[in-house]
Order: sequence, then structure tokens, then C-alpha cells
Amino acid sequence: MHPQSAQNDNQANLAWPEDNKKKAALSKLRRVVSKLENSETASLCDSNAAYEEKRAAPSEEVARHQAESILRRGWFHEFWADIPAYHTSAMAMLLEGIQKNGQMILWVLTPNMENEYGIPYGPGLLMHGIDPERIILVRTASEQEALWAMDEGLKTSSLAAVVGETTGMPLSASRRLSLTAKEHKIRFLHLIRISEPPSSASFSRWHVKPIPSNDACNSESFIGPTRLGICPVKHRQGHPPAPLSLEWKDETHNFGMASKVADRPLAQSQEPQRQTN
Repeated sequence: MHPQSAQNDNQANLAWPEDNKKKAALSKLRRVVSKLENSETASLCDSNAAYEEKRAAPSEEVARHQAESILRRGWFHEFWADIPAYHTSAMAMLLEGIQKNGQMILWVLTPNMENEYGIPYGPGLLMHGIDPERIILVRTASEQEALWAMDEGLKTSSLAAVVGETTGMPLSASRRLSLTAKEHKIRFLHLIRISEPPSSASFSRWHVKPIPSNDACNSESFIGPTRLGICPVKHRQGHPPAPLSLEWKDETHNFGMASKVADRPLAQSQEPQRQTN
């Protein structure tokens, strides 16, 4: 055998183990990318609570665990809509935080909120799986009465949740309500409709807004399912949850993770074989 040919064969044989490592790494990377492309996506929000980018969201199993942890009982959760166009979305997200277990719900309204937005709408509650007969509606004459009613309601362990609609509350009042909710293990859900919400002692605050439906569903004759983008503005948990994109599910009458439709060619079954001399 020619010396030069033998040297080339030796170099090729030495290169094969390294190439195998590269192929294994490339194959692993392709599997990871495939999982990311097929998983649900979530909208990211910037410092102004605007959703401008997208990233892969957790799997359904992780999302369910996350939903149970971020709106768990015994904590004070706020849903914030800074402009009127987002009010309906914030209300829809608040309703998602109420357990569908048949227990009563204390709903407290201040005079300003009732005059401006009215009382809870029965058919809308039914759409979210909440029987209007579960609602104990408290229509107060002042902000102070509303704070007192919410505090007393949080001391009742038989309630599924206490819901409050106010224009905001003093920091001292939010701290007292947070401690009461934690002591009696009642979920306190607070809806805020204001451009700049005040500081509070809540466990979490979520900025909620509508986001575009899936592009594949948009056409002149069809409107895609309702989607919400929720972003944690504040969260006292060690690792704040990721922003989420939720989509209305007609089959289950609730919001679930929004999925991105994948439309790409099938991957080749085998990698091209390397040709050697």
C-alpha cells in the first residue's frame, strides 16, 4: 500500500470517534428542538407589561402544577388591567382562579366599581363553570366597608374564595388582608382596574391582557379562540412563574395552554452516510 494512502486511512479512522460524538450531540439537539417546537408557547412581557416576544411554555403537566401553585389557597392574588380594553381579560383570569367545587364565593364591590362596571353577569359566570347561586354579593357603601367585608369573609373557612373589586387599597389594609387569608387558608382574589396600581402586600400581581388568536385560525369568516397573556408583575415565590399564553377551550369551558400550530416538512429518516475512500 502506498504510504500516503495508509496515512490518509489512519487519519480517517482517528476522526471517526470525534464525528460520532458530533452526530450524537447533533441528534440530541434535534430532539430538544423538536420538543420545543411542538410544545405550547407563552408570551413574554417587558418592563412596561407589553407582550412582544414568544418562548416555549411548560408542558401540560408542568402547567397544571404551576397553576395550582401560583393561585393556591391561603394567599392574596391580584389581577391588574391598566386600560379599559383589558378589563374583560382580567375578569376572565380571576374567574379561572375560583375553584369549581360548589362552595360559596364572597364577592365584595365598592360603590365606584358597581357604578362603573356593574355586578357579576350570571351567564358569564356559567360559561366559566360557576353557578351564580354560589355568589354572595356584598354591595358596600364605602371603601372602608368593603375592606371590612373582605376581612370578615377571609375568616370563614367554608368559602371557595373571597373576591374584591376596588380601585386599590392602602398598604396597611393589604397587609392585614394578606395575613388573614394566610391564617385561615382562604384564596383572596383582587381585581384592579387602574392605570398605576398602588403598592400592596399581595403574594402575586398579574398583568392580564388579550393577545391575538392563532394565525392559522384568522380569516375573514372565522375568529380564533380567545387568548389571554398573563405576566407576573410581582411574585413572592423564590422562582416566579413564567409568563403564559392561555386559550379558551370550548370543550372544557376554561382556559388552557395555548398551542402553536407546527407546519414543517417531515424529518429525514436517516442521516446521509459519510463516503470514505
